[in-house]
Amino acid sequence: MSPANPGYQVPNVTVSASLPKRKSDAVLIVPVVSGPDDDSNATVVGNPFLDAEAVGEIEVALAALGAKGGTDQVTRVLAPSLPVASVLAVGLGKPRDEWPAEVIRRAAGTAARSLNGTEKVVTTLSDIDLEAAVEGLILGSYRFSDFRSTKTAPKDAGLTAIVALAADTKAATKNQAQRAADIASAVATARDFVNTPPSHLFPDEFAKRAKALGVAAGLEVEVLDEKALAKAGYGGIVGVGKGSSRPPRLVRLTHRGAGKKPKRVALVGKGITFDTGGISIKPAANMHHMTSDMGGAAAVIATVVLAAKQNLPIEVIATVPMAENMPSATAQRPGDVLTQYGGITVEVLNTDARAG
Repeated sequence: MSPANPGYQVPNVTVSASLPKRKSDAVLIVPVVSGPDDDSNATVVGNPFLDAEAVGEIEVALAALGAKGGTDQVTRVLAPSLPVASVLAVGLGKPRDEWPAEVIRRAAGTAARSLNGTEKVVTTLSDIDLEAAVEGLILGSYRFSDFRSTKTAPKDAGLTAIVALAADTKAATKNQAQRAADIASAVATARDFVNTPPSHLFPDEFAKRAKALGVAAGLEVEVLDEKALAKAGYGGIVGVGKGSSRPPRLVRLTHRGAGKKPKRVALVGKGITFDTGGISIKPAANMHHMTSDMGGAAAVIATVVLAAKQNLPIEVIATVPMAENMPSATAQRPGDVLTQYGGITVEVLNTDARAG
């Protein structure tokens, strides 16, 4: 997020071709599948990291607990012969010749969510799909506790380390894991923005956090305040923000990939930090959901930062208008005429229906 608002800290990801050499407090996550009928016990998905004795030890323990390997079923057992504190079996359902990435991502997320208080995991899910396993573990362990009281805030550090088991630890394999971690980190950044309440994430603060992320990623950053927006003719953004005491902003983040003529991608994300509807006010019943009306902006900011982290050979220009749509004596009214950027005039018929 920013130095002052670090947000969710993504676990450190490493790739290993073997289990830990010494006993550790890590939890080993292994995928299991169900048998041909309802009475069949779960069986461990084959992998090169566990020998027949270890697999047998896990399967006996699972059978004792009645684990069937159904989709998203999790069962935690002890396996004294292995150099880990415990083993968490996560069900994939019926066996398949090939596993869709989403199945592995979901299983990894399910496993991560069931391991509160665990700081380190080792997994063989990565042997099936490295990137999906890493993404799922990071996203499944996501937490947002910035506004929790000391009584209700988590006391543990959460998941801090992931060891993804893979057939090799070559640079290409490590790059795969890093790419997955970067993607999951981008999703977490967007989640942090959406989860931050509008009392703390208003246009100026949103712009500052977006700028901090952009600068850290090496992006070109441009921020227009309310005066610059009015001078440049951004009547739509100015109009939406007129009713708020917290004026609008426009942030432009640009990633310029290598190459003489890289392809250009333009992204625009809606950044309404809270949307009452303005004078055309929304019903009160579900208005609290409008704290997430800046989700498009959050996604766009996270995406362009990800493009820079991945050194993508394209040019990405993200334009993010930010405003708070509030009713007040200074708000725009139905019937007002605004001059949009580019000189087009529009009549406002409903202040809750914006295209500016």
